Amino acid sequence: MMSDINCVWIGDELSIMERLSLILAKNAGYNVILWSNSKFENIPCGINLKELPNDILPPVKFNGNPHPSLKNGGIGSLSQWSDYFAYEILYRNGGYWMQLDLAILNNLNITNSFAFTGWKNAISPVFMKMPKGSEYTKETINAMKEILKNEMKGLSWEHSMNLMHNIALKHKIYNDCKIINHLDGYYDCGASRNNPYDSPLKQPLSFIHWSNATNYSSKKTPILNSEYYNLCKKHNLI
Repeated sequence: MMSDINCVWIGDELSIMERLSLILAKNAGYNVILWSNSKFENIPCGINLKELPNDILPPVKFNGNPHPSLKNGGIGSLSQWSDYFAYEILYRNGGYWMQLDLAILNNLNITNSFAFTGWKNAISPVFMKMPKGSEYTKETINAMKEILKNEMKGLSWEHSMNLMHNIALKHKIYNDCKIINHLDGYYDCGASRNNPYDSPLKQPLSFIHWSNATNYSSKKTPILNSEYYNLCKKHNLI
């Protein structure tokens, strides 16, 4: 039985990066569920489009402290809302979550109750797994609601990820949690040079986070011979 993997997109169209993420997740053996209120004409075959639940808060833009490596300092981003939405969906349904700037090249068949991609000394919501109805997930949702009320004003870009981590420590979920890092073939292209977003692949990888927040200039026009270009070409996206 295939595991569900959830994602969300707010906008009128899917670029090749989002379509690539959906195709690769499906090919890795997941039942891919895309949550949106848009009716995309270019959604890849086999992707399950579901309407956003009307009882979940509408998008809230990030208006906190600017981050030097992000476009416009990150101001105006919906990423904080999408993290909240991810936790809501996983609390209600369980399963997996991925952001739509992630290339899943292999299914790790994670048996742990929880899983997260690593980030510095904490965790990130790029790829996650949670059981349905977790108390950890519920408490994190409630904490996120509070910071979203003020659009994260005065807070750092990393605040929500630190929040996820600190509540995880409180609930001791790391006792049954898989942290996905470079040892598992995870590569984060964010603000780094000579990475798979602009260069050929140097070693086999299972997950590539293209990092749409920092690598946005070549999103629709992939750099020739980069791994991003090669994957887009392979799946007839360019």
